[in-house]
Amino acid sequence: CDNVCEVTSSNANNIEFIPFENSKTSGLEKISQKLDIKFSEMIAFGDNENDIEFIAAADVGYAVADGSPLLLEHCKNIFNNVIKIIDKIFTLIFCPLFCVKNCSTV
Repeated sequence: CDNVCEVTSSNANNIEFIPFENSKTSGLEKISQKLDIKFSEMIAFGDNENDIEFIAAADVGYAVADGSPLLLEHCKNIFNNVIKIIDKIFTLIFCPLFCVKNCSTV
């Protein structure tokens, strides 16, 4: 795959061949441009080595606690429950915007 693609894997049972011009990070770049969102306003979640670049590109990155050891080495925010993190983020963002009563952070 020299000079054409990156070879990666998200688990022991697969191999991924990803053309250099396409990646999770390039997907973030396209979303960033299309929606006029800065990388500093993005949050990424991952569980495996193929998420390292993607998590590093976002301003805040989270890795699941039982994720790849290599990913955990590269990520300072490690969590056990994705839903709790997403709920907390949405509560912090949307409760003040919509003056929702009885909002509480997780």
